[in-house]
Order: sequence, then C-alpha cells, then structure tokens
Amino acid sequence: ILFLTPIKKNLMRIEKISILSFVMKKIVKLHDVVFEYRKNQKLLIKIFSYSLLFYFEAFVIIYTACLAVDEDVHFIYVMLVMPMIYLLEALPISLNGHGIREGAFIYFFGEYGLAFEKAFAISIIVLFYRLLK
Repeated sequence: ILFLTPIKKNLMRIEKISILSFVMKKIVKLHDVVFEYRKNQKLLIKIFSYSLLFYFEAFVIIYTACLAVDEDVHFIYVMLVMPMIYLLEALPISLNGHGIREGAFIYFFGEYGLAFEKAFAISIIVLFYRLLK
C-alpha cells in the first residue's frame, strides 16, 4: 500500500483538513522513504527480516523472564501482548516509558492471571536486561 502513488495524494489531502496534521506529515514522510526504496526489494526484505529477528528475540527474552518468576505464560500470549506494551511504552508521556511499561505489564499479564508482584517482576527483569544489553 505504501508503494502506491495515489495513497500519498490522499494522505496529503487529509493532512490539510486533519487536526492531526503532525501525524499525517509523518505518515507522508514514511511513504516517501518507503517509495524511494521500493525498487531495492532485497534491501527491504533484509530490513524486514532483521526486524522480525529483533522482535522474536524480544519475545523470547520476555518468555524467559516469565519462566524466571516461575510462571508458564504461553509464548503466543507474549507475542500478542508485547506489541501493545511496546506501543504504550513509546508514548511520550514519561521518560523512556518508565511507569507506563510496568503498568502495562501488570495490566496485560494480570489479565492472563499472573499476580501483581510477578507481572511487576517480569517488567523489572526485562528492564534490567535492556540496561545490561
């Protein structure tokens, strides 16, 4: 979809009337960058593969943290929940997502049935791993 020229024209129209023009400008910029690299498909596939590998590694680390606190959370649940936690963590309402990340871990893993303390412990283990990495 990002490779289609009509998409950019529609985005630019929306940008003019939208209250969220800042966001629309970023989307148009993303479209321009992706459109520029559309002919270099090998590079795009390589970047996409590295991205998948990065997130798979992150999911394994979180799953391992769950095992470290003696909780057997299904790996698929980790894969479904973590993108939402990463999205919440990226919101610019705290420094580096501190507090938001822990709250998201407590909420989502609490919904799975983990105790408050264990969900918080998982988030702290993940934080320390990031700091050490």
